[in-house]
Amino acid sequence: MYCVITILIKVYARANISARGTKRDKSSGVLVRNVTLIAFVPPKLSVEEGNKGRRAQFKENFHRNFGRMDDWLEKLLTDHTAFCTNLRSALGEQQDHKISELTAMSEHLTSQVQMFTTMLHDMERQSAEAMRQAQYWVHSHLEGVRATTGASAEALRNSLMDLILPPMEGIMMQLQKSQTNLQEMSIKVNDLVWRILFVKSLFFLDIFMLVNEKLEYL
Repeated sequence: MYCVITILIKVYARANISARGTKRDKSSGVLVRNVTLIAFVPPKLSVEEGNKGRRAQFKENFHRNFGRMDDWLEKLLTDHTAFCTNLRSALGEQQDHKISELTAMSEHLTSQVQMFTTMLHDMERQSAEAMRQAQYWVHSHLEGVRATTGASAEALRNSLMDLILPPMEGIMMQLQKSQTNLQEMSIKVNDLVWRILFVKSLFFLDIFMLVNEKLEYL
């Protein structure tokens, strides 16, 4: 079914255009042209037939879209199940690997701690034994040093007395003898001096008498 539609088109222009079916609006100076269009208009259907067609089309679209959604959900579920399975397997392997590593590390640390504990006990026992031996050695050594020092001091005192006392006594006796000799020598020197002075006096006296006698003869 065809129908004719006339459309009024306003063309805005200020120039004078002469064309078929075109006239100017006096108030605005706008060109107005009548255009005739031929359009196809489908025939009118009844409401029931239209609704029936729409229902059939809706059902077809619904079933098609529902099938697509079902396929998509099934694919999503399959992919998600495979992903979860792979993830569970990977996590299980990593967990087993970590558990084995942690177990080995724990065993190694346990052995190290036991070794260090044993070593500390041995060191403590050896330190106590060394301290006891050192105390015993120091005590015995001090006693030996005291005894040796006492004996050495006594021997040194005796040896010094034996070595020094007799010479000192001899020196003292020599000093006493020397003092006696010096006294005797001093007495002798004094006696000699007095004798020399006496002789000198006699000599001067003889000379004086001789000079007097010579003077008397003169």
